[in-house]
Amino acid sequence: MRLLSASIVSILFRLLQGGRSRGKAAAVAVALVLPGLAACSSASPARSPAAASPSRSAGVTSTAAPSLSAGSDLCAVVPSSTVTASFGGSVTAAQPAAFLGNPSCTYSVKASNLGVDGGIQVADMVIWKAPNYQVAKQTGLTGGDVDVTGVGDDAYYDPNNTGLVFHKGDTVYFVLAAFKAPVGVVLDAARMKADVVALAKTIAGSL
Repeated sequence: MRLLSASIVSILFRLLQGGRSRGKAAAVAVALVLPGLAACSSASPARSPAAASPSRSAGVTSTAAPSLSAGSDLCAVVPSSTVTASFGGSVTAAQPAAFLGNPSCTYSVKASNLGVDGGIQVADMVIWKAPNYQVAKQTGLTGGDVDVTGVGDDAYYDPNNTGLVFHKGDTVYFVLAAFKAPVGVVLDAARMKADVVALAKTIAGSL
């Protein structure tokens, strides 16, 4: 399952605007991501019992993350147990991939804390640095994103796309949760955010 969502496009576009690459570079980034979006839109995550919610109380122990390069197996750096510690349920599949030159991993989650199945995507944005992050954040805050404390050196959350971006030094990570409720059911937005924050905090703590 690939979670190349519009939120990633948005974040990449913001970062490109803040760096030296503008115009054509931004268009290239969006063009590269859109095929993934089309593939994703045709395959919605399986629906099952519990989805993403936070167990902030569940302490997750992580070892220091090894240095990463594009194409590295981020699934080994952020194991499935780290995802389930925050979202509950079980991870039925974890797929590593190089996303626009950045290591990423997509996790399929069954019976999460939210009561539905879904997916998580974690990306180590190795092509970006702290200044790019700051530009993306300032743009995001004007569009409804919110500050998050206690994750890395700084973090912000996008409630519309249920994704969080944080930086620790010059390391920038993106954590996205994609869970879809059955018709007539509304997912708990607060729990969703808390789970995303819990996972991001664990990842940041291992860096």
